[in-house]
Amino acid sequence: MTMLTKTTDDILKLTSDYHQALASSLDEGAYQVPDERCGLLLNYLANQESKLCSTIKNLRRDMKENELRTWFYEYSDRHAIIHSDPRDIHFSTMNPEDIQASISDIHNSLIDLYQHMYERSENNTIKQSMGNIVDMYQSATNRINFHTEAANEL
Repeated sequence: MTMLTKTTDDILKLTSDYHQALASSLDEGAYQVPDERCGLLLNYLANQESKLCSTIKNLRRDMKENELRTWFYEYSDRHAIIHSDPRDIHFSTMNPEDIQASISDIHNSLIDLYQHMYERSENNTIKQSMGNIVDMYQSATNRINFHTEAANEL
């Protein structure tokens, strides 16, 4: 999942592609895991990652060309945007807490990225979009934590 990311469009494409790959990996893990409770959690997370992918794609589609071409190379020059290939994460061998921690770590790194973009943006429309993405990831992480806790109580 290596890609040179310099513009808003590059970053949105990379993260939407990552969510799609992560959804596939979670879905695959759901069918391999022997624990039904983990399987249900993995199915739920795969669905959530697919929704995040769609949301990012829709945002990208709705942005104006000049907004998509805005450069944000400072972050990607200093930080890895994607830290791991989702195909290398073996969700079927994890318990619900490890699954939660893995997905939360991924979302937290994306929150950091989009928070950086929000803080650096001089264009109000991009700033608002990046703020919305940060809120979306924070909400998704909270939902994941809630559902993981519910799965543990079963």
